[in-house]
Amino acid sequence: SYGVLYSFGLFQIYRGELTIGAFLALQSYVLLLQGPLFELGNNISEWQTGFASYKRITEIYDLKREERVAGASFHENDSTLAIQLSELKLSFDDEHHVLDHIDLKVNLGERLGFMGPIGSGKTTLIQCIAGLQENYQGSVELFGQNLINEPRRWITQKITMVPQKPFLFAGTIRHNLSPAEERSEDDLLKALIAVELYDDLVTFREGLDSWIGEWGLTLSGGQKQRLSLARALLKPSPILILDDCLSAVDSVTEAKIMQNILPYLENRAVLWTAHRLSSLQLCSTIYRMDQGRLTRLDTDPLHDAQTYFGRSSHAAS
Repeated sequence: SYGVLYSFGLFQIYRGELTIGAFLALQSYVLLLQGPLFELGNNISEWQTGFASYKRITEIYDLKREERVAGASFHENDSTLAIQLSELKLSFDDEHHVLDHIDLKVNLGERLGFMGPIGSGKTTLIQCIAGLQENYQGSVELFGQNLINEPRRWITQKITMVPQKPFLFAGTIRHNLSPAEERSEDDLLKALIAVELYDDLVTFREGLDSWIGEWGLTLSGGQKQRLSLARALLKPSPILILDDCLSAVDSVTEAKIMQNILPYLENRAVLWTAHRLSSLQLCSTIYRMDQGRLTRLDTDPLHDAQTYFGRSSHAAS
């Protein structure tokens, strides 16, 4: 901008249409205007940021209050049927069904994998099971109890969920693994070994007591996911939901983790969504999800899944 101003001014002075004094005055006016214009741009940017924050805060205040029932009677039974979905439907408009008549039963000890393209409904399905979606039709039952009728505390006791984008506290590794500090240091180290994070831990000066910053600022994407998975493995809930939780981990490390975490998955109902086929190798049953519908791969799940991925890639190309 200064180059344009000087070029224009010198050219006008050369032609005799502008005096040196007028040019200096023009330059002063431009400098006077520059500060307010920059400030205006900053104010607009801050207003946009503030408006986005206001929308997020408003969404939180608009959430339905979760009732805390004093002395709530948590239903306990010996049923091995952990999850039952009946005629589960969800749509955000009249034409597109995110979930379309889903019927599913999951017993303790079963490990189910879900694959499909982005937008096929995988994450929405597990959100319904975890009680994070309520505007659906049909029923979601955990151990014979309808999810809608149960308090949040009961649901969180039954389900542990690891999202693709993990949430980490602004604290130490120890605090993130065991927020209530109810697990021993030996348990924490075993979980870190299982998720192939122990070798990374020894590089931290304070070990388990190393501060990782807000949202795990000092960790890589793969380290965040593995730390979040280790925390989930330490919680003794009967249902474990893994939403593409190793997407940022390389395939070699992922293969090691698969073998290490098997003891933690025993007698649990495991639901695992993934875009990468190797992430589903521990699943005994794999479902393909497309346009809100589930299709079970009955013969050789991994072979059928590989065929599906190959066809999808060919169609995309």
